[in-house]
Amino acid sequence: KVPLFHRRKEFRDRAQAALEKVGLGDLALETPVSQLSIGRRQLVEIARMLTRDARVLILDEPTATLSDVEIERIFSALRALKAEGKSVIYITHRLGEVFEICDTVSVLRNGELVGTRATAEIDREHLMEMMLGRNMGEMYPRWDSKPGEPMLTVRHLRAPPIVQDFNLVAERGTVICLAGQVGSGAIEALRALAGLSPDATGEVSVLGQAVRLRSVAQSQAAKVQFISEDRAGEGIFLRLSVGQNLVATRLSGKLVADLDL
Repeated sequence: KVPLFHRRKEFRDRAQAALEKVGLGDLALETPVSQLSIGRRQLVEIARMLTRDARVLILDEPTATLSDVEIERIFSALRALKAEGKSVIYITHRLGEVFEICDTVSVLRNGELVGTRATAEIDREHLMEMMLGRNMGEMYPRWDSKPGEPMLTVRHLRAPPIVQDFNLVAERGTVICLAGQVGSGAIEALRALAGLSPDATGEVSVLGQAVRLRSVAQSQAAKVQFISEDRAGEGIFLRLSVGQNLVATRLSGKLVADLDL
């Protein structure tokens, strides 16, 4: 057998070819994965599968954290693998992806197979009924909420370079959905409201009281709490116990140092 050291060029060539298949041909192989965005990390993970000469690939929610451009890169790679005779099992909750990339769809509910259909022979409404076990009107009846006074008011928020003029009013007793793909500015707007954007400007108030931007302490004092999309990197302290994690954000600087965070 050829020693591992002497096969380094072969390994690098295979790795580079896999990166190019998922649209990361410009990414240096020496780049630490920790420096990549969550979307690019997902693409690297998929590229790693391609270096293993797998016949069957199982992808569990591969596009959940990707932008439209990155999703298209994934789809292009999957179409190429399909053309090579590979089989792909693709798990997703995004119904649009089912019809765009899949030849057949199998629906599971409560651990049991409901059925398998060719995507060309089923529409979105029928697919949703298979998933839910009832029609949409029964599953989501009309809900008449009674909003209260404005809890959070945001005016002309800017968080360069993406967020330019974001406005929002969140009333008591309501759930506000802020939708957008990776790169849309949705995450950046929320991070700014949490005091995590050093360049943010605009007017933010909670129950009529102004909250100073660019200050985590100010946001927390106003009872604004932020949960990061990067749970492992920013959301928890992996080396600490559950109890220590629950109180870590309420500890003094000295106690935090004693915990060796």
